Amino acid sequence: MPDLTTLLEEVKQVYSDFGGLPRGNTEELAMDLDHANAWLMRASEILAEAEALLNTKRGERAKVYREQNISATYLRELLTADCVPEQKLYTLTSRLISTLTHRIDSLRTLISFEKSALQLGGQ
Repeated sequence: MPDLTTLLEEVKQVYSDFGGLPRGNTEELAMDLDHANAWLMRASEILAEAEALLNTKRGERAKVYREQNISATYLRELLTADCVPEQKLYTLTSRLISTLTHRIDSLRTLISFEKSALQLGGQ
């Protein structure tokens, strides 16, 4: 399983790749759509890895804290504080998936508009 830093860098790379608005002709939009679909698949894998990292860290820390007879409420707060980087990766990746999904929908719409414009221009 990749480490936390590697996964965070990969997520940041995706955000920088898709920083601008989709533009271009139908072929360029289709290439962008393929690229977004590939990243969506990878982002789903990263989300699963982020969840595994988060659950592993919580489990390890909970085991330590349980031995110290800490109350459940305080335990929850300690686990939240201990797992900030893992939670950040999970949240960021979840938002990335939403962003990519919206981008894919937008690209499909733009491609449809382009095709309609080409058909109308050809008549």
